[in-house]
Amino acid sequence: MTTAKTLKDSLVNAMNTAASLDDDELEVMQAALSAEQRRRTEPPRKASGTFAAARGDTVEDRAEEVFRKEGFRIEVVGAEPRERGFPPYAFERRMRSDATVQQWKNLRFARYFPGRDAKVFMGDGTEARGSVHLETVVQSYKTS
Repeated sequence: MTTAKTLKDSLVNAMNTAASLDDDELEVMQAALSAEQRRRTEPPRKASGTFAAARGDTVEDRAEEVFRKEGFRIEVVGAEPRERGFPPYAFERRMRSDATVQQWKNLRFARYFPGRDAKVFMGDGTEARGSVHLETVVQSYKTS
């Protein structure tokens, strides 16, 4: 009986937490869950040296993936382009257009590159300030 109550309490807490998340946070959690499920069901990768890196897991690959999915270029500050070990950028759609560059960095970038900072670039190659809306950044690539 105690186990059933504990399970019920855990489920209620999980449902309350899920109800308080916005769409972007839910998408991150779903992507993480999917990645964990794949990790558990895929056979282990063959190790090469001491680190078994997946193809396409470099900083450069993630930056290109952000460009394809979000519509703007980024640079990971202090990272080597060929540095490895970064998970796929799991978002399927762009962040809402009224979000700012700083909100994108906090809600999306920080989850893939913890402890790192990013530069987001306008279409003309200048760095976008944190208060600029993503719609403005994306549109700058269409007018450049």
